[in-house]
Amino acid sequence: SGGLAAVGGLGLLVVGLLSREPPGTSFWAAALVTAGTASAIAFGATPNPASALLRSAPMVLLGRMSYAWYLWHWPLLVISRLTTVLEDLLVQAGALVISFVLAVTTYLWIERPTREMRISNPVKVLGWGIGALVGVALVGRAIEYRSERLMEQPEIAAQARRLKGAPSRPCDTLVGSLGCDISAGPPSEGPALLLWGDSFARALAPALEVHSRSTGSRVRLLVQASCPPLLGVVPGLRTAPSKPDFVCQQALQSLQNRLRSDRSRISGVVLAARWPGYVSADSSWHPGSWEPGRMYDWSGKELEGSLAIRRGLIATLDLLETMEVRVVIMGAPPDFPFDVPKCLWRIPTRCSVDRSWNEPARRLSSQSIKEAIRGRRHVRFVELFDHLCPGPLCSAGTLAEPLLADRTHLSAFAAETLVTPIVALHLDWLLDRPGVRPGPPGSE
Repeated sequence: SGGLAAVGGLGLLVVGLLSREPPGTSFWAAALVTAGTASAIAFGATPNPASALLRSAPMVLLGRMSYAWYLWHWPLLVISRLTTVLEDLLVQAGALVISFVLAVTTYLWIERPTREMRISNPVKVLGWGIGALVGVALVGRAIEYRSERLMEQPEIAAQARRLKGAPSRPCDTLVGSLGCDISAGPPSEGPALLLWGDSFARALAPALEVHSRSTGSRVRLLVQASCPPLLGVVPGLRTAPSKPDFVCQQALQSLQNRLRSDRSRISGVVLAARWPGYVSADSSWHPGSWEPGRMYDWSGKELEGSLAIRRGLIATLDLLETMEVRVVIMGAPPDFPFDVPKCLWRIPTRCSVDRSWNEPARRLSSQSIKEAIRGRRHVRFVELFDHLCPGPLCSAGTLAEPLLADRTHLSAFAAETLVTPIVALHLDWLLDRPGVRPGPPGSE
């Protein structure tokens, strides 16, 4: 029985570590890892297959190297991300292999000799240790100080500002007031365009602010992070995808009731979200990997991502249709498998990605949107991706003209200068400005 418990413990450990929900974010994954480890330790001393495995030479060597490997792996992972920008599985695997080689080296030449040495003057050794710690702290502070001075240089400070996204506002998540008034000029109680969506809506806001300044139109911004404007469906929690995001659901239900009860304040609606992110699940180990996203209806039933987008968007558009307002749906910009600002700072000539990297999820999400708006003359879909990535290679821009503020969100600079001309005609159509023809249903 002890052997079975030990083998079962190793099995639980493997299952927990391979779970889609990492042990650091999921109670059940952490519980599996903890129970498996405890079982392997408790019953590993008796003769059984699990104890034989744990006592084998490779596993004993791994145990001896484990602490040194633990100390080396994190700085090597950080350095790999700083030098390559990519968070690719092969890059991280290479960093782990190198860190293991360094762990063996330091174990043989530093750790083991230090353990075996006879210390005749403990005070002197303690002094050397404290001195080394102080030296490392001083070097770190010197590097930090140099970075602070560099960021104070006008040219570098200007570049850093262009790399930032739109700022968040305390009121832009308040459903009761329909978010924030981001119009140019003094606030007004008159009808306004509503920019509604997840954090991509916030990233898009500078484009609508520029249009507001040129037209005098009113604009309100309502944002719920990781919560697309889809009534009846919600994504899974980012930290635990197997659980529906009930905070998102409550916000959508409140907004649904709010719009039904007071329709006079909305003159048009812009729906914006990172649609491909709800069709496919991101992988922090290999950003280029793709698998179906996890979405749920409000009863908790799991839905495939593209079906959820279509169903939720139909419900949203049905509600907005009763309000007799026009709707523009904004597609998402290209995603990149690296942090764009870091890449533009370090290796600007390599900050691009093949268009096909985005295609699987983008194609599915766009198809779902087009199916939801088919036959609706009051709705337009603007495929922003095609405007920002017209060729086979998607460029992240330059330090002077950055496209994104991270991996997925538009920089404020790009929203103001690149996106405003793209959306201006559609915003005029929302406002029913003179000279703007309605066009065919779902036209771009």
